[in-house]
Amino acid sequence: MVRIAKNYHLALKGSTLVEVLVSMVILLTIFALGMVIFTRIISSSKSHSQQQTHSRLKEIRSAYEAQDWNDKYEENESSVSYRIEEEEFLEIKDRIKVKIFAINNSSQKLIDSLIFLKEIDE
Repeated sequence: MVRIAKNYHLALKGSTLVEVLVSMVILLTIFALGMVIFTRIISSSKSHSQQQTHSRLKEIRSAYEAQDWNDKYEENESSVSYRIEEEEFLEIKDRIKVKIFAINNSSQKLIDSLIFLKEIDE
């Protein structure tokens, strides 16, 4: 009986340190690629406030073109001010360049702008 116990070796298999390190490197590389993709998706999508500001600029343009603006060149909302500027367009004499700006009231930084050409009514 003693002889049988001596020849019986329990064969345990395990991973070597190199195998564990290689699998960790693969997992961390996949995780890093996922983070890069996620960050790019988040940064490329417009926030809700940016979408609202851009749609408001389009509304102001429509009102300006329909002459419903009533010579009111500045409009203030709670956090955003909208301003219209007109200037001559030198290349084409029967048009003016109209710029509509959206400015953050707290930081006084430009959020968005819309520039278009309008035909001069003579």
